[in-house]
Amino acid sequence: MIEFKDKVFLVTGSARGLGKGFSREILRQGGYVMLSDVLLQEGHDTLIELQNDFGEDNVGYCFADVTDLNSFQNLWFIAEKKFNRPVDVLVNNAGVTHQVGWRKCLDVNLKGVMNGTNLAIEKMSTENGGLGGHVVNIGSTGGFVTAPDKESASYFVSKAGVVTLTRSLGSKSFLKESNIRFLCLCPSYADTNFLDTSIRKYIQEQSKLQILTVAAVVQGFTKLFQTGESGRVSILVKEQLPLMDWPNYEENVLLPILLGARLLNKFGYKGIVGSKEQLAFCFALFMLVYMMLRFVILYMIF
Repeated sequence: MIEFKDKVFLVTGSARGLGKGFSREILRQGGYVMLSDVLLQEGHDTLIELQNDFGEDNVGYCFADVTDLNSFQNLWFIAEKKFNRPVDVLVNNAGVTHQVGWRKCLDVNLKGVMNGTNLAIEKMSTENGGLGGHVVNIGSTGGFVTAPDKESASYFVSKAGVVTLTRSLGSKSFLKESNIRFLCLCPSYADTNFLDTSIRKYIQEQSKLQILTVAAVVQGFTKLFQTGESGRVSILVKEQLPLMDWPNYEENVLLPILLGARLLNKFGYKGIVGSKEQLAFCFALFMLVYMMLRFVILYMIF
């Protein structure tokens, strides 16, 4: 089990909400935290609060705009200077809703995560002389479903991108190359400033989703960090349910498809493995079954 203790965490979007909750738990378990946010006053307020609880030497704050690579690089520099050692863990938590406009939504939720991820690879990768590390991306269950309307599409697209990014970089081969572990936590709606009155009303009246407490999401974050293998994408939808791991396509889908092709071959469908056209048909058939099961499971959960 991988512990928080003695590790340096850089947590974006940590002036309030989930980021603040993650930071408090990391500090409680003996880690070090560099807070960052564009909310200057709230960032300083959170800094003072956490310093009073855990000591000035264990937590710092730096204003940072994740959409600006120079700002992100400065944040990383300040974090290493504060704790006089390399950053061990990047938590890409900063996010906005579609209500800020689709361009800014994609800039913060996807470009910001890409900025942080590429910087983490540059700084942490053993191929670049780093010591390795961990990147935890905060996604959403919105990354697995379609948007209910065109206005919110940018948010769902951004979170789907975060999920795919985590899977892509979480491969065993890249872990071996870089010694960086990539994880993604996808909670449903959490009780933070994200939930305005209209969204809260929709959830309560029309959705089967539960509004999660910050404490529940923090608990999921802790479990994922402590036990998750690289590439793990975990869904949290109800407090009484455990984290659910979403299958990695490369490991959990393609292998059954190929095994299924061999099985069909044994039952008389000769040439299925050798014929590209028939293999494509087999692929499509199994993907159809898989997608049907996927949506049945999501419907039962939500």
